[in-house]
Amino acid sequence: MKPIRYVIGSAFCLTAMACGRQDNATGGDTGGTVIIASGADAEAVLAPLVFMTVGKMVTDQIYEPLADINDSLNAIGDRGFTPRLAKSWSWAADSQSIAFHIDPAAKWHDGKPVRAQDVKFSHALYVDPAVHSISASNLSNVDSITTPDSLTAVVWFKRRSPEQFFDFVYNLRVLPEHRLGSVPRAKLGESAEASRPVGSGPFRFVRWERSSLLELEADTANWRQRPFLDRIILSVSPDPTAATTRVLAGEADFIEILRGDAIQRIQNNPNAVALNFQGYDYGIVQWNLTDPTNEKRPHPILGDRGVRRALAMGLDRATIVQSVLDTLGVVGQGPYVRAQAFVDPTIVAFRHDRAAASALLDSLG
Repeated sequence: MKPIRYVIGSAFCLTAMACGRQDNATGGDTGGTVIIASGADAEAVLAPLVFMTVGKMVTDQIYEPLADINDSLNAIGDRGFTPRLAKSWSWAADSQSIAFHIDPAAKWHDGKPVRAQDVKFSHALYVDPAVHSISASNLSNVDSITTPDSLTAVVWFKRRSPEQFFDFVYNLRVLPEHRLGSVPRAKLGESAEASRPVGSGPFRFVRWERSSLLELEADTANWRQRPFLDRIILSVSPDPTAATTRVLAGEADFIEILRGDAIQRIQNNPNAVALNFQGYDYGIVQWNLTDPTNEKRPHPILGDRGVRRALAMGLDRATIVQSVLDTLGVVGQGPYVRAQAFVDPTIVAFRHDRAAASALLDSLG
C-alpha cells in the first residue's frame, strides 16, 4: 500500500477524500482508511436531524441526494448539478415543477429499491414541525410532490426562483420510507434508525462512540460504484487545537478546519500540506430582531435598522477574519458566499468605520 500523506484543508474535503488514494493488491485505485480529526462530534447521523457541519459531512456519505452540485458551485438553475439518485430530470414549461426520474438501479443498503415514494416521504418528514429539521425552511417553496409512477417524483413549487433546484436537492437527502414510515415524527431521534441509519450512499454506517469515534465502511456493492476508500473514521478530540495536533503528529490524516495559528505550525512539517479552496461555509453574527418579552414586537434596540448598521460598521471584520482564519477566509459582503459564480466581489455593502458608527449611534440617541 502507498503511504498516506497528511492533508489539512477546508470545505467539502470529506467527499474529496472519499475518492481514494491507495492501490490494492489487484492494482485498482481502491483501498485504505482515512482518519479525520475533528474538534467536534456529529450531533446526529440521521440526515433530517443534522444542523452542524460535522454531522452533514457524515450523513452526506450515508444518504444520497437526487442530484449533487459539481465543482463549479453554480447554484443557479441546474447546469451546475450532476445526477445521483435521479438519473435525469425535466422541467415544466413554466418552471413550476420538475420531474425527477429515479435511477432504476438505485438501492438502499439493505437491498430494497429506492423509489419515487421515498422522495415524497422524505420531503414530508423534513418539513414536519415535529421533526424540527433545520432544512425545513429551505424546503418551504415546495408546494407538493406527486408520484405518477414508481420511478418519477414530480416536485411542484409555489413560485419560481433562480435557486429553486438547488434549494430542493441540496437540502433533501432521500430517506427509506420502509424503515422510517412507522416511526412517530416526534420520536425520530429516539428511533433505531437514528443510531444505526441505512441509506443509499457510498458508505455504510458501522459504529458511533459518542465524543470519541464514528466509523463508516465502503458499500462495496453500491448501486453506483464502490467508493475508492475502504473506511472513514472520524476521530473526535476535545478541541480544535488538539485535533490539529493529532494530524501533525501523524495520528490522523485530515482535518477540515485549520485555524490561523496552525498555519505556522505546519510550515516546517514535511508530512503535512494545507489546501485552501472555495466552499459554501460562512460565519455570521445574527441579531435578535424580536422583543424577548413579546415575539410579536420588534426588539426595542436591535429592531432599529440604523442601530444594526452602526453595530456592523463598528465591527472590524477584517481583523476578526485575519485573527481566526489567517489567509483562509475572506470578509463576506452580502448573503452569498464568494464561491458562487454570480457574486461580484467588488461590491461592498459597508466598510469598517468606527467614527461613522459612533456618529450614527449618537444620532439615534
